[in-house]
Amino acid sequence: MPLTKEEAQRLHQELGELLSKYVETVPFVEQVRMLFPEQYLRILKIYEDGDFVIVMPKSFIDPKDYSKIAAIVREVKGEYVSQGKQSHFRIKKVCQ
Repeated sequence: MPLTKEEAQRLHQELGELLSKYVETVPFVEQVRMLFPEQYLRILKIYEDGDFVIVMPKSFIDPKDYSKIAAIVREVKGEYVSQGKQSHFRIKKVCQ
């Protein structure tokens, strides 16, 4: 039996509320980790530093990997910080 428009809207709202509660319980650093495929998690250090989550390569990375990682970071309004061997990406934490 198909749902009425009102039932579908109610279910949609309930699902949105459940997802919001879930996101609030997952630490932001873990949310950032979830953005990256497993192949990148193996080559990155991801950790909290003050108001930011830092995404730093463990060693030199292939330019193709770099561009894909940069694209993921840019999607969440992150930025690249050039500091020689300590260069990294950083993502501002959002209020939880």
